[in-house]
Amino acid sequence: MKKYLFTLLLIGTILDSFSQNLENGVYIYQNKTHDFVIDNSPEKIQIVVINKKLYLSQNGVAEQRVAPRYSDTPGKIWYEFQTDSCNYDFDITKTKLTLNSFDCKNGKKSTKMVFLKKSFSSRANIEAYRKKFLLEQLKKEGKIK
Repeated sequence: MKKYLFTLLLIGTILDSFSQNLENGVYIYQNKTHDFVIDNSPEKIQIVVINKKLYLSQNGVAEQRVAPRYSDTPGKIWYEFQTDSCNYDFDITKTKLTLNSFDCKNGKKSTKMVFLKKSFSSRANIEAYRKKFLLEQLKKEGKIK
């Protein structure tokens, strides 16, 4: 019986560390140069990629994908979205997000970025985060002190 329970616990831990479904709410992931914000509601998954150095943001609406059972990674979950400059896909584990850009316009090279999870919160907090970003942007542009 102990072996059976240990096996179930081990399988659960392994599966939990792989790709994750998103719960409704706001996720914030960060690395040194970018913030990655996911606003997941029952209607859609909104994405904002923020370049912290240039104070530029890109927006998109993501779609969830699931690998078919006959693939190399059956049941693996990932997400795809587009912005004006690139196509993106990302997958999420418990503590990190890996973002790949591809098919970029203006000769921009494909990239891969890794983000660490900073927070998950209710939907109400996304407005506070957006206001903070806007204030920082206006300060940088010298429009407010």
